Amino acid sequence: MIAPLSPNSRCLKALVRRGAIAALLGGIVATPAIAEVDRPEANAQIAQLLPLESPNRFDRPTLMREANRLMRDGQYADAETIFRQLLDRNSRDAVLHYKLGRSLAEQYRDVEAEAAYREAIKLEDRYVLALHGLGELLSRQSRWLEAIVMFERAVDIEGNYTDAQLGLGQALWQLGRDREALDVLETALEQLVADEELWQAIAVAQLMQKIERTQDLV
Repeated sequence: MIAPLSPNSRCLKALVRRGAIAALLGGIVATPAIAEVDRPEANAQIAQLLPLESPNRFDRPTLMREANRLMRDGQYADAETIFRQLLDRNSRDAVLHYKLGRSLAEQYRDVEAEAAYREAIKLEDRYVLALHGLGELLSRQSRWLEAIVMFERAVDIEGNYTDAQLGLGQALWQLGRDREALDVLETALEQLVADEELWQAIAVAQLMQKIERTQDLV
């Protein structure tokens, strides 16, 4: 059940401006169930894909597809193995360092994940996915000021990057900077509604309402 929004709430006003309040609060079609997927033994597949003889057999696109599939299936350690194999061939690939960071973060190996993200950013300082990934990792450790720096850099580069906006808003809220948090979250909410990401928009609207009620900012 979605909590009713105050008529003076900023999140409600943002939704009205986008003409989406009826869709958000008037009943939304349930998301389809996700089918169970059989997961074959990853190690055997990796062994078949990794180069065993001639360097000419090294197939980066195939390995990347397999690693990405493993990430989707939650087999993060197996994906890590492939990313490290790929990095052995090209240690200056920012994308690979970012993806390695993600696989490590999912295993809660935060120190290694942070190093991988920072290497990706060192190689490509405008890499918004790596900046956001590092921001999330720092937020998980309650390193809010450092996280804010990463999220702000990502938003400065890509103004409509809602994931970074949401991370920034929540980090600001954690530091008691409520009005700044609401400004950022309102921008993110409007973008989510424009993109028809309605379930996520509902969650953001409820967070904004929580901040407003807690701090009596309505």
